[in-house]
Amino acid sequence: MKLSQFFLATQVAAHYEKRYEAFVPAVRAQRAETCESKVEDTKNEFPIDNGYWNCPKLGQQVANIWCFPRCNDGFIKTWKTKPGRIAPKFVARCQKSPKIVKKNLPAGTSLSCAPRPPHMCEVKADTITIEDGGLVLKNIVNPRRAMFNVVCEDGEIKGAVLSKKNRRGVEAGDNAWPWIAHLSLQDEENDAWWYSCGGSVIANRWVMSAAHCCEGIQTIYARFGDLHRSAWDSNEYELQATAWFNHPEYGSRVADGNSQNNDVCLIKFNNDIIASDPDNQVRPACLPKADKEHGAGCWVAGWGTTSSGGSSSATLLSVGVNILSAEYCVANSYFSSLQADDICASKPDIDGDGKTDPGSDACQGDSGGPLVCPVDGKATLMGVVSRGQGCAWEGWPGLYTSAFTTDSWVRQTVAAHGL
Repeated sequence: MKLSQFFLATQVAAHYEKRYEAFVPAVRAQRAETCESKVEDTKNEFPIDNGYWNCPKLGQQVANIWCFPRCNDGFIKTWKTKPGRIAPKFVARCQKSPKIVKKNLPAGTSLSCAPRPPHMCEVKADTITIEDGGLVLKNIVNPRRAMFNVVCEDGEIKGAVLSKKNRRGVEAGDNAWPWIAHLSLQDEENDAWWYSCGGSVIANRWVMSAAHCCEGIQTIYARFGDLHRSAWDSNEYELQATAWFNHPEYGSRVADGNSQNNDVCLIKFNNDIIASDPDNQVRPACLPKADKEHGAGCWVAGWGTTSSGGSSSATLLSVGVNILSAEYCVANSYFSSLQADDICASKPDIDGDGKTDPGSDACQGDSGGPLVCPVDGKATLMGVVSRGQGCAWEGWPGLYTSAFTTDSWVRQTVAAHGL
């Protein structure tokens, strides 16, 4: 090739290279604009009530733009797809001739989102008043269904008026404790003497109570929807238990040298407790994912005596207590030590005399009843009434068995014997 021909070829190549560099971005931009226009047309063709189309790659010069239907915050989808079929979506193919490919999205498809119903375990805090305080209802993000997907249905505290209280507590409103069970226990068949304990519904056929209530017992009846101990309430009903199981470490000194640890009993019913409720008001309490921290405000309820050795309450009473850490409890009470599963709860040492203050406690007849705390907007069963010295005495806080510490055994027992 002659030198003149070489320079001519080089100039021609450079010319076409400049044209290519100018042409290709312009074509790509035009295709992207056309593709995005088709995406917008498709979104307008299939509007979503209370929702939107999510197209992550929109605005980028990519080969394909995928779009998926989404709901606004606080709403859930109402469309359904057939088994084995892909969900509604479309893709914009942005090559030479941009086009839309629809997936499970036939013409005329209507997509909408409905308001998300309140979470099953949200506490209805607007029905609770607390003197010099209040409850904060938090939004639950990605709520976790608790034990076996059957507990926490409409778990709620309602109707109770909680204030600065003495050991007598305050009268609970009608169905203020929808998970509480009033237990009547007989240690020998046909015996005229019956014992009274409390319990908490944790699943459709299960109630949690204290092991010392179930020990040596032959017959257990449970009343649900009960408010007045000696009168039959309008929504009250009774079921007979068919089996009960004490924690294997209760009464044994092998585990930690103390026979009172793991004071928890699981009581099973053949009848579905929730389905048996004619008024649909009884609900399970939620189970905890962790123990509450020192100082947390919680409540305990029961039909027990209003003073040590006194008379039982004619109506269901509730009283507020504070969770006390093990270190604080031992340092400010007459207890020399606690078990790993113990929760210590009472009034703290407000007057500064070195001992927990008197005035708020469970008492005789409240054994097995619930210690409930609001946790992330859920009415959560943190503990079971276990034991104490007297009732609401100074320096003698109440002791409760932790529902969190015994959680593994609870789940294993329920799984082994059926929901």
